[in-house]
Amino acid sequence: MIVNQSSRYAIIEEAGCWPLLVTSWVWVLLVAAPVIIVSVVSAVYSVLAFRWFWIRRRQFQAVLASSASTINKSRYIRLLVLTATDMLVFFPIYVGSIGSEIRAAITIPYGSWSSVHADFNTVPQYSAEVIMMQGSFQRGLILSRLVCPISGYIFFAMFGLGEESRQGYKKAFCRGLTFFKLRKEPEQSRPEPVVADIEVVTFRSRDTDYATDASLSSVKFADNLSKLEEA
Repeated sequence: MIVNQSSRYAIIEEAGCWPLLVTSWVWVLLVAAPVIIVSVVSAVYSVLAFRWFWIRRRQFQAVLASSASTINKSRYIRLLVLTATDMLVFFPIYVGSIGSEIRAAITIPYGSWSSVHADFNTVPQYSAEVIMMQGSFQRGLILSRLVCPISGYIFFAMFGLGEESRQGYKKAFCRGLTFFKLRKEPEQSRPEPVVADIEVVTFRSRDTDYATDASLSSVKFADNLSKLEEA
């Protein structure tokens, strides 16, 4: 930004502080080109996402219905609307607002660092009448001031007013009331003890019986053998 900034800022009536940039091929390379590249990439991904969502909408809805996914049909529609808004609204605004300036600035030489920043510490002031006489600058000024808040409102309307968001707001509000002692803290329900009647059944293995009988037989055999030796 500072490479193309001729002054720290300017004061425009009814607009406030505003950066002043010297348009040249350096400005196109460092400022305008990244904006165009990001806008084009965003538009391409929006087209691909919208196409994929539209082609596989039935399959996607079937997957949502048969799985425990957190993406429901309402959120799916909001994603489609967001991609369509990016394609049809924001991309034309970004490219259209900066395209005319690129055509005019691409052939302008940059000069030198000292010539661009000669009056860097001065703060020029412009009245509203002067801005109104420059139609292109006035349109760019109004557009740049409106795009950010409008895009923020659109994004909040799509994802900040959903059912899951409203539940989060409600929980946060209740916690705030509880923190400031304006609402009693809900008592946590204790789980009741479960009494289970368990009958223990034991089984005696045949191997154990066989081993017991074998041990008794061996004892009897030893007794008989000792009696024969004594006789």
